[in-house]
Amino acid sequence: MNEALAYAETSFVVLLEDRVMVSPGWLGNLLWPPIDDPAVGVVAPRSSSERGEGQEQLHFAGYSELSAYAAHILDKRQGEWRYAEVLGGSCLLIARELLLRVGGFDSSLVERRLIIADWCLRARMQGASLALSDPVYVHVLHPLEEGTVINAGNASFAPGERAYRRKWNLQGNPADADLLQIPGDLSACLPEPAIPLARHTAETPLVTTVVFFEENWTAADSRER
Repeated sequence: MNEALAYAETSFVVLLEDRVMVSPGWLGNLLWPPIDDPAVGVVAPRSSSERGEGQEQLHFAGYSELSAYAAHILDKRQGEWRYAEVLGGSCLLIARELLLRVGGFDSSLVERRLIIADWCLRARMQGASLALSDPVYVHVLHPLEEGTVINAGNASFAPGERAYRRKWNLQGNPADADLLQIPGDLSACLPEPAIPLARHTAETPLVTTVVFFEENWTAADSRER
């Protein structure tokens, strides 16, 4: 993912999991917090995978029902947003300028929620603010075998949890699967170095494609078609 982010050239970058369903107006409304406050460098919508006040566990009979709900919320909460200590959902909008300062994501933390939380904390150490967009809701589909995936992953998540807690000097018992510990005072934590966003240096291979068809066209027909 870090290598892909290195190629971003737009003012903002959106991280969107492939199990997220969006509806009209979602992206434009995510841009409002940075417009209201230029210090905001990361924005998340409401969803079932977001943490804290941004979490909404909803079910819809189909896409039309989802779109109707999302449109209603957009109209009802237009322009509303709030600051957040950390974000962790399946959709994030990030200012590219902040991305270049903070760098990439720390994959050594293994678990996605820890990787995202770590990046958000590093962004705050760079002076950026995080925001939750109240009027935007995106629907996160459940994995087909969610229980199996979670149970199988618990063993591999333990090293990431320990690394995260060491990195941010967190004490006490490890957090439960649904909880996330964050440092209460970032000023007491050591500054975290940026993780470089490096582009691949290998030359792009050139491929010649030959299209074969059995119809007997003249040269003029082939050029036209």
